[in-house]
Amino acid sequence: MSKPTDFHIMSGELVKYNGRDAEVVIPYGVTKIGDRAFRHRRGVRSVTVPPGLWCIGDFAFSGCSSLTEIRLQDGLKSIGEYAFLNCTSLSRIVLPASVKTLSEGVFRGCTSITEVVVPDGVTSIEDEAFCDCSGVRKLYIPESVEHISSSAFMGCGNIKSITVSEKNPAYYSKNGCLIEKATGTLLRGCNDSVIPAGVRSIAEWAFSNCREKRSIVVPEGVGEIGRGAFWACLSLKEVSIAAGVKEIGPDAFYFCRELRRIDVPEGVVTIGDRAFSDCSSAVEITVPESTVSIGSSAFEGCSSLKTLTIPNSAVKMGESLFRGISPIIVTDAQLTASALKKSRVREIRTNDIYKVPTGYRLAAIKGLFSEEEIDPCSARVENHMKYLKDNAAKIIREAFGNVKILIFMCENMLIPAKHLGAYMEEAEKTGDTELLAMFLDYANKLGDAVNRAEEKKEADSERFMDEWFKRNSERDENSGISGLCFVVSGRKRRPYSHAEFTEYLEECGATLGTSVSKKTDYFVFDEEEPLTKNALRARELDIPLLTREEFDLMICAKYRDEKYVEVPRWVKRILPKAFFECGKLESVTIPEGVKSIGSSAFEHCRELTGIALPDSMEFIGDWAFAFCSKFNWIRIPAGMKKISHFAFFFCRSLTVYGPAGSFAEQFAKENNWRFIAE
Repeated sequence: MSKPTDFHIMSGELVKYNGRDAEVVIPYGVTKIGDRAFRHRRGVRSVTVPPGLWCIGDFAFSGCSSLTEIRLQDGLKSIGEYAFLNCTSLSRIVLPASVKTLSEGVFRGCTSITEVVVPDGVTSIEDEAFCDCSGVRKLYIPESVEHISSSAFMGCGNIKSITVSEKNPAYYSKNGCLIEKATGTLLRGCNDSVIPAGVRSIAEWAFSNCREKRSIVVPEGVGEIGRGAFWACLSLKEVSIAAGVKEIGPDAFYFCRELRRIDVPEGVVTIGDRAFSDCSSAVEITVPESTVSIGSSAFEGCSSLKTLTIPNSAVKMGESLFRGISPIIVTDAQLTASALKKSRVREIRTNDIYKVPTGYRLAAIKGLFSEEEIDPCSARVENHMKYLKDNAAKIIREAFGNVKILIFMCENMLIPAKHLGAYMEEAEKTGDTELLAMFLDYANKLGDAVNRAEEKKEADSERFMDEWFKRNSERDENSGISGLCFVVSGRKRRPYSHAEFTEYLEECGATLGTSVSKKTDYFVFDEEEPLTKNALRARELDIPLLTREEFDLMICAKYRDEKYVEVPRWVKRILPKAFFECGKLESVTIPEGVKSIGSSAFEHCRELTGIALPDSMEFIGDWAFAFCSKFNWIRIPAGMKKISHFAFFFCRSLTVYGPAGSFAEQFAKENNWRFIAE
């Protein structure tokens, strides 16, 4: 039995219920239940309200998941927004005739309601009033209703029958569909619905969550398919859309995972964001010539998609249109990098390769050479041939991955003499004698042009090397890499990322170039030398090519056999593995200005006994001094911010020197090491 102290009442308004009873009887005199008064009272099963109650506030009973019954009295005029949100046990509610509006979200998520009989007297059903009431099987709309929001029954996918009073002037039902008379808008359908003639548009969320619906025919006369109209129709396999539809709204067929073929009819002008997203069984999609706009992520997640045809060359494409999919794209439209973002497009078939973003033009080359017959005289092939000739150095790896491309380039003389040497070197690596013979024959056809190209290459190389040696011979040995120009390729992440590596170079005073030129001092790449234009240019000019590991050795190699090392003043950080396994190293001096020591920098330096870190030091990485078996002391400055967990792994006992009360003292205490204050 509820106690008076369970109710916080002010001026007739029940502000908050604080009790724990399952059956609640609200005291006489209460005329309003305030916003959130019973919110999340999960133990409440039934509520009886007193006569004279005229208002239930917003979210008043939201989250009362055990509430099965509420007895309302005549005179109730207003029920607030989301008043019974997620009352998942509420199976039946009788509304008095005095209620005129079913507010926004009022019964949203009440999954146990099986029948909605809107009382005569209600004039308006607002947005999401019965949204996600998945248990509803029957829906009755009385004569009095004048307005129904398009999202009022969103997600009610299990409705079996819809009945509208014959006297209702605004709405009617036919073939299991709720339709607005004035506009011909279909507001709600069922799994078994057949869209009747006379419908002019399908509203937002009209068939959303109809999980048993297997087919749909959109008849002539329909001009628009609204947002989420067929959202999550999980069993939908066949869709027939008659001519006349101008717009397919956002999320219209989102997550229709059984839909295998999508034929968008001629006449459709706009396809909205995510319109066919996650149609994971769709194999083929054809967009009509009439379409001028395709929204962002429209085909995202169509993981089975093999062919996507977009014929209109003027179509505007949204972002991430093909995200997560790898189809063959057939189009003459201007493809954008944002539309192709995060896609795995295998092939692009287009008449103009220059309408394809630079990073995806190899997919266009694949698209051309995947076809059985290639006519060198066609405008499309001539367009691609120009690209092949202008970018022979850039596509060398792709060409050797498809012999058909190599043969075509040789037959049509598309390899410039200056790049022929690189192609012949790659052919030698393959050991394919037929390829070598083909390139020798190609060289013979070029004749003197090959010799002239080689002579020019040698002259350029000699001139460059003279300049390079002169430039480097005049350098101060103590300046390190300061002033040198590096071009860095690749995105390797370990032992440090591309961004960390380039930042290191800049900290040390080096400059970074985006393309190789005669001013470049070193070209640095990942483990495997890239067959890119920059790499080929570096080889032509005899610019030193280094892997990341070779760069590290270049910086530290002279210290490998040293016992006592003084790190140069130009160094700003110690790279990962910089002195890894320097077995003779006993002592190292790190200059002021160095801020960090990378992971495994001194790992396995078994003769190293200790180190005094400069005041600028802030960070020590994982395994930095691991397995340094003689390491027994370290000076840690006041500005140290972090030492990684395994930095001193297998260093059995340390004496830590540092300022009292500093990071150093705390670090020593945490590891049970001796601390001596400076």
